[in-house]
Amino acid sequence: LNTDAGAFGTPLHVAAEHGHVECIEILCRAGANPNFVAEWGGPALFNAAKNGHADCIRKLLEFGANVNATDYSQTALHWATFGGNPECIEILCRAGALIDARDGDGETPLHWAAENLRADCIKKLLEFGADVEVVNFHGKTALQVVINIIQAEEEQYNARCAWNGISPEKIAEKSWDRMLISLQVFAQHYFSNGVKISAALRSKMEQVARGEPIYSWLF
Repeated sequence: LNTDAGAFGTPLHVAAEHGHVECIEILCRAGANPNFVAEWGGPALFNAAKNGHADCIRKLLEFGANVNATDYSQTALHWATFGGNPECIEILCRAGALIDARDGDGETPLHWAAENLRADCIKKLLEFGADVEVVNFHGKTALQVVINIIQAEEEQYNARCAWNGISPEKIAEKSWDRMLISLQVFAQHYFSNGVKISAALRSKMEQVARGEPIYSWLF
């Protein structure tokens, strides 16, 4: 039951990966260790979290899975954010997950949500008190991560336009809904909680909050 099968982990990892909650209960009652850390991917809770299997998370926690277990400094909450499932995030947070746990790059689950432009996950993490002012080992907050993604996209877009001899369109006319929605979630939180930001960024964020077009995110 607790033999690591390399890339697949233990039978419990496989059950969690594929959302088989009944198998999880059978295996745990038979002696499977819910905190067994597989060589290729941490404990089974990670498998359930990254694949959005809320019921499996509940069942593993019921059998004693450590909600704050780490592997390479990553936690199940990081992987629930990666999987993009707010329900899984809420379950883990209510079970005591460290909201600002930092991975090997100093990134919190909020950074992971920002990198994947998951506005729903950003909102859920903020509801549970995620700290927007935490910086990763590159000196970036989660908000700065989103802005950097937009800036990189804008630079690439402008370069393609220049290469093809056409005029760049307004940034608001591009297919960047996920980016802008993520920014709106941050804007609402920053303004409602009085978080300090630069005047230039505040001006742009106020436009985002009002739903106005932003013609350039390059500072």
